[in-house]
This record gives sequence, structure tokens and C-alpha cells, in this order.
Amino acid sequence: MQVDTATLRQLAVKAEADPRTVAKMLRNEVVRGVAGQRVRRTLIEAGLIKE
Repeated sequence: MQVDTATLRQLAVKAEADPRTVAKMLRNEVVRGVAGQRVRRTLIEAGLIKE
């Protein structure tokens, strides 16, 4: 899924993560650890991915 840069940064701030981590998860790549959990939760809340 593609999102614009501004949205990517907003999601990263909300997840307290690096925008590259958010982009990686949107590409369905594996993101481990606490950052991955925060990003996943944020993307689910935004309706960009499913549980």
C-alpha cells in the first residue's frame, strides 16, 4: 500500500517509530520488536492494514 510522505510521517510520529519502519510494514515486510508492535497497532487503527 502506498501513502504520501506527509501521512507516512504522521503515522511514524503516532507510532513513535522511524518513517522507514512504517514504510517497511506497509510493504508487508517483517518488523520485529516493540517498534513493530507500535507500528502495527497504529496502522490497524488507521485502517491501513487488517489484524
